[in-house]
Amino acid sequence: MLGLLAAARHRLGMEVSWLDRRTQDHGLVTDLVDAQGSLPGLVPGFADCSPGTTTGDAMHHRRPFVVATADRCAWPDVRELASRNGAGAYAGAPVVLCNGSVYGMLGCASRSPMPVPRERDAKFLALLAGVLADCLWPSPATAQTRDQIWLRVHLLIDAGGPDIVYQPVYDVVDGSVAVVEALSRFPAGSGGPERWFFDAETVGLGRELETAAVRNALRVLPDLPAPAVLSVNASPPVIASRGLNELFAAVPAGHLAVEVTEHARIDDYASVRVIRDELRGQGIQIALDDFGAGYCGLQRMLELRPDYVKIDRALISKIDVDPAYEVLARAVVTLSKEIGASVIAEGIETAAQLDRVSRVGIRYAQGFHLARPSRRLALASR
Repeated sequence: MLGLLAAARHRLGMEVSWLDRRTQDHGLVTDLVDAQGSLPGLVPGFADCSPGTTTGDAMHHRRPFVVATADRCAWPDVRELASRNGAGAYAGAPVVLCNGSVYGMLGCASRSPMPVPRERDAKFLALLAGVLADCLWPSPATAQTRDQIWLRVHLLIDAGGPDIVYQPVYDVVDGSVAVVEALSRFPAGSGGPERWFFDAETVGLGRELETAAVRNALRVLPDLPAPAVLSVNASPPVIASRGLNELFAAVPAGHLAVEVTEHARIDDYASVRVIRDELRGQGIQIALDDFGAGYCGLQRMLELRPDYVKIDRALISKIDVDPAYEVLARAVVTLSKEIGASVIAEGIETAAQLDRVSRVGIRYAQGFHLARPSRRLALASR
């Protein structure tokens, strides 16, 4: 959903976008925010949606609105937003669920007024609100499920979760540990990491859960001897939000790599490249996770120019039995060399796969055949 918020913000030229949920007392509570940098003041947080207000009328009539100059708007609540929060332009569209009920509002704001209000902007915002509605729950029963998910994720974070295990990445030439990847683990029987992070995202806690995982992973750094590097996973929206910068600021240069996960699309490569360069300026390396899966393809590789490219296990699983997979692996190695990146093969489960990976020129490997994830650091050479 953060990708949809980002699309709304970029299309309208706004600095921040958010998703509000309607409460039973004619209020709106902000669930999810996407911003250009840190702009908390522009987000209402809580807003009145009673009849006669901008949002109240928009939800009642099921219509979007665009206010080009907020401080001159006829609606008093918009002028108050301009005065209190410094909004220059403001736009919104009701999020109507499939059963006809109104979930809340998709909102955008900017500190600068818009040059000219455009009808197509309102229509585009309404279109995105419809897509958002498809991601949300339409009934009270499922809304209750949503609350249960929110509470489950919130309690896990408050209890110090998630747990972290570590899996080494080996140099196949000399057998040494080059990288140690930190992986999140959750209570037995409650679902795997993909389920937890997906659920957290749907209830607006995705960034909080990712941040908690990275914070917990970094605790092992004092025990990690050079030249091994700790690798943590982060999604493009969390990286772009700079929400991890405070944690990274305390990490010594040359000890950390950030793996950009493949499960979320990137709508603004320019912004992500700026943050990539900032991280590199701190001595933090960039890894492209699961190359060949999900959204992670050639464009992401060429746009981000990572230090490491991790080939997805699905492309490694047949490298020793299907010549086409070997040809593809060689092509990734060649392209990676051209952009100055090293290649890591994920999911090595047999000696035959490890042998073939080495033959095609892949320097680093990770998988159960080499070492399983463990709560303790495994730093011995093979």
